[in-house]
Amino acid sequence: IEFDFCIQLRDKFGNLQVSAGEESLLRCQIWEIHDKNLTHHSSIQSFNNGTYKVVMEPRLAGDHLLSCFYNEKHLLGSPWPLKVVSGNAYPKWSWAEGTGYQNATVNYEAMFYIYLRDMEANMRHEKDKVWVEATGAGGTLNEPLPITVTYIGGGIYNATYIPKVSGSYTLQVFIKGMKLNTTSTVTVY
Repeated sequence: IEFDFCIQLRDKFGNLQVSAGEESLLRCQIWEIHDKNLTHHSSIQSFNNGTYKVVMEPRLAGDHLLSCFYNEKHLLGSPWPLKVVSGNAYPKWSWAEGTGYQNATVNYEAMFYIYLRDMEANMRHEKDKVWVEATGAGGTLNEPLPITVTYIGGGIYNATYIPKVSGSYTLQVFIKGMKLNTTSTVTVY
């Protein structure tokens, strides 16, 4: 998601530099520390009073460095620490997959993964409340099928279960009480 901030250019005496056209000499970037990627500013707009609005759109959540330059020299204090957090989990962009999301064997552990993304399709980096409900062949109609969901990190969850009855189950993943956009019919042999 985009964010913006303002820069005021001043001379060595602290006076605002009010001349127009200085935006071509300004450059800002985010150094995404873990992936070693650079994200450059989307736009820089002059207010013609020494103040400039900078728009940026980081690509990864995490701890980064924000650097701004004027005429290829760091602005005072640059680089600054920048913490980028992901948005709320968004079921439309999240999914589940893995062998245990399609089939399983009685009395053997089955496993699948759940991947959470925010509304901008970025992986979540904070832990959310995620659970899975099973119906059918011994599911909530008869004997419950307990499914354990464990947070691995980086928006990824591991779901495991051991079916006791053969047949078909329907699995529904919930993210903070919202249904994942798909269900899965699991055949247990």
